[in-house]
Amino acid sequence: MSFLRGVYGQFRNGVSGEIAKILNNAGWLLSDKVVRLVLGVLVGVWVARYLGPQSFGSLNFVIALIALFSPIISLGLDGIVVRDLVRKPRDDLRILSTVFLLRLIGTGFAIPLAIITVQIVRPGSFEALQIVLVLALGVLFQPFDTIDLWFQSKVMSKYTILAKGLAFLISTGLRVTFILLRFPLVAFACAIAVESLLGALGMCVFLYAKANVSETWRPKLIIALDFIKEGWPAILASLSVMLYMRIDQVMLGQMLGDREVGLYSAALRLSEIWYVIPSILTTSAMPAITRLKAQSSSSYELRNEQLLKALVLMAYVLSITVFFFSSPLVLLLYGSEFARSGSVLSIHIWTAVFVFLGVGASPWLVNEGLIGYTFLQTVIGACLNVVLNFALIPYFGAVGAAVATLVTQFFASFLLNLVVPKLRRLFSIQARALIRPF
Repeated sequence: MSFLRGVYGQFRNGVSGEIAKILNNAGWLLSDKVVRLVLGVLVGVWVARYLGPQSFGSLNFVIALIALFSPIISLGLDGIVVRDLVRKPRDDLRILSTVFLLRLIGTGFAIPLAIITVQIVRPGSFEALQIVLVLALGVLFQPFDTIDLWFQSKVMSKYTILAKGLAFLISTGLRVTFILLRFPLVAFACAIAVESLLGALGMCVFLYAKANVSETWRPKLIIALDFIKEGWPAILASLSVMLYMRIDQVMLGQMLGDREVGLYSAALRLSEIWYVIPSILTTSAMPAITRLKAQSSSSYELRNEQLLKALVLMAYVLSITVFFFSSPLVLLLYGSEFARSGSVLSIHIWTAVFVFLGVGASPWLVNEGLIGYTFLQTVIGACLNVVLNFALIPYFGAVGAAVATLVTQFFASFLLNLVVPKLRRLFSIQARALIRPF
């Protein structure tokens, strides 16, 4: 133990304070993801078993519907806001208050739109109206997520994690309590709203402790106009991404009912939990790849290919393993009521190959100045996903939605790069990774 402490001390002394701060921040972020992953899956499975496919589907249908309007609140401005907070530290709280006001205005549009939409797609459903009204209370606190951007810019994400982590633990405890006490469906929507409320309160407390908010919390119209002018492509992109990610559940619910949404959502929980892996690895590899861009074009190309090969290999191992054990895994976790989710999972898990491939391409796109093409990918992907869902869901149900998602990911993350001339080099690197990932 003393040897380990000595090594750790040498390591801390050997790096600059700034690097140590970054590593500490990354450690907090990784720990938060791991805790949420483990607890989220365990309790989420328990909630699904308790509610059953029908009620679980009803809850996820409304969550997906509300999620379609969330970009109206977030405005897709996170990256731009963090950049300006770093570049203009003297104006940081004016920037923060302006973005908060923009998001508050967005909330004023998003909530009524969500309520009206639920009334249109589920006329006369008191349960759906109840759930959307409760979740809307949680949406009211989403503008407070703006505070997280300030902590990101200061490399102090641990305060956001502490605030939101405590809220998540309390919300998880509520879900477990509601199961044990046999509470109705709407109670689980309340747990989601409570998490948003407590997370917002916690971040406010930390912001007041770390920043002199009272003197500089003044929104400015000129800052708001600049953000809207520069960020409108990001706003459209975030709308496309959300349509891309959630429209399948909404369409399933409308075309075949909430039970089918429940079966599909259960499979999604076991398929999408792995998507955090490429994000962590790509973020870690990004600085080294960026440095190689200026040093050696051949080494730069090789390192991009090595990253993609590593990600694809992991995706292959994951997809093959889950494919063969999908039905036993679903029966073990969810029970016999969700048996058909096994077929959905055996197809949907293969999207990991193209999700990993797409995420791993981001260092190349950023360094080549072609990140704007991700907007094209998401828009085309969203449109293709809607068309395929319309074609497949009536005949194949949740399995059809899984096939639609797989085909969409294959086209948007990989094949589209062959069509766009500037992305053909990336397509070649990705193709080599897919064909020979070792």
